[in-house]
Amino acid sequence: MEKALARSEGLKARCSLDAETAEELSDIIVGRFIAEFAHLNSFLCYASIRSEVRTDKLIKRLFQMGREVYLPRVVAGDIEAVRYTGEDGLVSGAFGVREPAGSAYDGFLDAVVVPGTAFDRNCMRTGYGKGYYDRLLKKSRTGVAVGLAFECQVVDDICAEPHDVPCEMLITEKYIYRRNS
Repeated sequence: MEKALARSEGLKARCSLDAETAEELSDIIVGRFIAEFAHLNSFLCYASIRSEVRTDKLIKRLFQMGREVYLPRVVAGDIEAVRYTGEDGLVSGAFGVREPAGSAYDGFLDAVVVPGTAFDRNCMRTGYGKGYYDRLLKKSRTGVAVGLAFECQVVDDICAEPHDVPCEMLITEKYIYRRNS
């Protein structure tokens, strides 16, 4: 499926979920993520907006567990990781997304939690079309890239372009998909 069509279908499906259902499904997805990755130390998590899988509880839970949690900050068309120090340390950034106000971190990240508008079962994704996460994953020193999505956002196949970087894993409320498995 062409990326534009996958994006459109994924967004439509995601937006069709009522707020209560989206919150319940997000809780399941977060629980699956914690069960899979609680042993890791450092995480870059997106701050959810609109109808994305809610990451607020994931961020708070990892922080309470004493893990290093970073949130993305958009600077000059790229994402940089900035340490999360609690809700009081957040400001409104690019696109109205909450982001930390601290200094950029350039060390290794054990896991990057990746948003998307649609994913396929082989963990290829499409976002909003700006390529932020593709560039981040290509140049950064990162461990596992994990997509979070509602099952309704999963399509049969996304036609990848040379610059696209897939996730190694996709977690939905129903399944955990692993790349090339």
